[in-house]
Amino acid sequence: MTMLGLALEGGGAKGAFEIGAYRALTELGYRFDVVAGVSIGAINAALIAQGDCDRAAEFWETMSNDDLFSEEDRGFLEIINRQVNLNTLSALKENIKTALESGGIDTSRIRAFLEENIDPERLLQSPVDYGMIAVAFPELQPLIAYKKDMTPENVVDHVLASATFPGFHHTAIGSKRYLDGGLYDACPYNELLDYGCDRVIAIRLNGFGIIHPPKDKARITQIFPSESLGPVMRFDPATSRRNIQMGYYDTMRAMQKLPGRLYYFTESADGFAAFSALPEEAIRAAAVLLRLPEELSPRRALFEHILPNLAGELKLPREADYDELLLALLEHRAEQLQVGRFRYYTPAELQAVLKESAVPAEPPRRPLLLSRPEDAMELLTDALPPLANG
Repeated sequence: MTMLGLALEGGGAKGAFEIGAYRALTELGYRFDVVAGVSIGAINAALIAQGDCDRAAEFWETMSNDDLFSEEDRGFLEIINRQVNLNTLSALKENIKTALESGGIDTSRIRAFLEENIDPERLLQSPVDYGMIAVAFPELQPLIAYKKDMTPENVVDHVLASATFPGFHHTAIGSKRYLDGGLYDACPYNELLDYGCDRVIAIRLNGFGIIHPPKDKARITQIFPSESLGPVMRFDPATSRRNIQMGYYDTMRAMQKLPGRLYYFTESADGFAAFSALPEEAIRAAAVLLRLPEELSPRRALFEHILPNLAGELKLPREADYDELLLALLEHRAEQLQVGRFRYYTPAELQAVLKESAVPAEPPRRPLLLSRPEDAMELLTDALPPLANG
């Protein structure tokens, strides 16, 4: 029987994304034999493994820095938010001892939340195994533990140890002290392969910590957020609700291979046909905005110059086709007009929303000193003929 594992990356306040992702996976019928996490991923994983995803969502939708940290510690967290990224990890490791000698950020409120919401007996008796990673201090050696390594008395200690971010007061398991597992491996997909999983789905946060290359890419599916999830150490209910939605829709898109990069399309559209039907007046106006030679015919200008130029501006891969470029233009315009992201669209439906929201632009006049690709994208997207559903 195939063993399926779920790996949850660490990333502090970004972790709400994982709850939305898990909801999508369960809707799609996925059932996991083991859930492992690091840092905030270890907290989410514990609640998921004991069957309390809704309780985890409630935490994310209500908790703020004010609930989790003292006023003094919140000031230090803002410094972390400004400075912490992957490039500062080595510097943080070098300064861990100094930070802890001064006492570190108080984790008593986080412990209180864990003790209130994690039921050790229920977690240990769950049919879903649970795993976490922490790092021993001061040795900086990893602890990789599963339920067989835990007792009812130290389950919460294990979860909190994995989430003891550098600068937090250390967490003890027995006589040993531990820090955040992200100092060893921020996303435990390789550990789940070592555990015996045939396949692993990894929810990524682009957070803080060391990430090791997958041992077997064919057996690991990674799901990434489509845009920034916000600062690592700024817990905010509104941001968390947004990130839960993003986790849900990004996972649905990834697992169902839906088209689009920022918005969520249930189908594609015929890009070549749509571009071929653009009015020549709009093409000429776009050529002016891109400072193309006047002697180019509209069709040559469009397919040989304008569309490749706009694909580059949108950072599409070289192998992207006209269908992908069409969706990217719709998405770019929708983002400009602040059209709501978190729902499913057909290309025709999104185009209809854009037409309701857009304000017609003034046609450009030569000569232009600078190329204006943003304006060209807006002009051509608004000039597209009506797209057909299905």
